[in-house]
Amino acid sequence: MIHIRILRMGYGGFPTSKFLDLLELDEIEKVSFVATKYEEKLFEDLHRAAKFFGKEDIVKQKADFNFLDLNLPKKLINRFNRKFSTDLFVSKIYNFKDFKDNYDFVWIGDNDFDGSNSMIKKAKNFFQKPVFRSYKETRFRESKSEKNMLVYSDKLIFPHEEYLNFFSELYQLDLSNKSYFADLDWRYSKTIEWVKNLEVKKLSYFDNTPHVVILTGVAFWDPSEKRSGNRYYYLDIINDLIKIGAKVHLHTFKIIKNRESKQIDENNPYLELAKTGKLIIEKPLNLYAGSKDYSILKRYDAGILHPKIYEELKQTNYPLYKFQQINIPNRFYEYEITDVVPLLEKNSAYYMEQLINQKGFGIVYSDLEDLKNKLWKLLDGPQEKFSNIKTFEDFSKVLIQEM
Repeated sequence: MIHIRILRMGYGGFPTSKFLDLLELDEIEKVSFVATKYEEKLFEDLHRAAKFFGKEDIVKQKADFNFLDLNLPKKLINRFNRKFSTDLFVSKIYNFKDFKDNYDFVWIGDNDFDGSNSMIKKAKNFFQKPVFRSYKETRFRESKSEKNMLVYSDKLIFPHEEYLNFFSELYQLDLSNKSYFADLDWRYSKTIEWVKNLEVKKLSYFDNTPHVVILTGVAFWDPSEKRSGNRYYYLDIINDLIKIGAKVHLHTFKIIKNRESKQIDENNPYLELAKTGKLIIEKPLNLYAGSKDYSILKRYDAGILHPKIYEELKQTNYPLYKFQQINIPNRFYEYEITDVVPLLEKNSAYYMEQLINQKGFGIVYSDLEDLKNKLWKLLDGPQEKFSNIKTFEDFSKVLIQEM
């Protein structure tokens, strides 16, 4: 039996309970997590799940956690590195000497927005060990640090194969010889099993009307928001669902005009719709192992992924448009484990349409009449539980493959 020691650096992502699947593998001897101090709260999910499933000893034996407190100068340096796509001052933020241990490889995750792209080249030179990169969120916009990341990583783990076409077109790089495919958002296997076994009646059982959920961190009422475009603009799809007689439930932490908004505007259109009773604004859901909120989510028949990606986005925000075509929304995996059928308008998000058809789980609709027919068909009989679900154990096996 091999014994693998991993240095895991960069944004932890949520839910962190997924890492329990990695720690439970017999091949894993140690995982040292390094993240910034403000991410420490994210790892409460890991410890809570470990307690719930009786895995606390595994965490104590196999994991240690290092949270770096970035002072103001380091925060400014990090912002500079991210803005100008440079790795010039990485060592001022992450003192690699503090983590000089006998690791088998360095694993850096996961997105373009946290500045971790700039760590790859420096980490490879310092540790003199293979550097693996799991990578999900990006934009179709050339970046020196992103290109360096792609070139200097010894292993790249992307959610699916379309990322190769994306980066090949952007940088003219052939990455096929070191690319692997698994999604870092796959959930912890034991959480999936626990959620699947929760017995909950759908709300439609009581009123014979489809109940559609929108599960989102934020809902915008300005569709021109720069970072996300209309990605979190749900007004059009809400109005369409109301037209066909469905009941819509919005679970979100914030309803604001755009990312720059500081507070909820009482005159915003979501609140106006809610006053009519046609949109129900629910409390935010806190989804973790043992949470009663999973039973709330399981009540719904179907769930919105993202609103339609309009062709106009090609002209107004092409980098976002290109990324939207290959992105898998995080909420898809919550819908999948709670048997909430994802809804997607045809020709609006290329890869998600392909994934739904491939899995046989979800509704791709061409127009409102088609959506209405398919939604009501869900109520004809007991909904089957979807079982072909990837877990973070599957991701972990890809991570340590060939070690």
